[in-house]
Amino acid sequence: MAEGTGSDQPTVESDGEGLNDQSRQNINNLVAKVDAVMASPASRALKVWNALNKTDLTIWDLMCFTVEAQGFMATMFPPFGPLIKNLNLSVYSTHYFQADQIAQWEQPLPEKLP
Repeated sequence: MAEGTGSDQPTVESDGEGLNDQSRQNINNLVAKVDAVMASPASRALKVWNALNKTDLTIWDLMCFTVEAQGFMATMFPPFGPLIKNLNLSVYSTHYFQADQIAQWEQPLPEKLP
């Protein structure tokens, strides 16, 4: 948690290599300002995770759903299009060409996010 911001996101210190102290502070202030008015991506993911944990979905079910859902949204978020396409390709390639690997993911979702 970013100290003093109320954010559940890491501060820039953990991944802001090459930034000076003022730049880090500016980014951390921005994170705190945005987190004060809307839920962070991590908070939103946790809300979905908790809802899904009340089902009998498996890890692989969740992976397939997220790839398909992202595919539906790719046109709304064009900058993510190439990443979504690559992730989709990876999931389908694994499904059809490495099906033996999927068995390890055919287990219930962990109670908490890793």
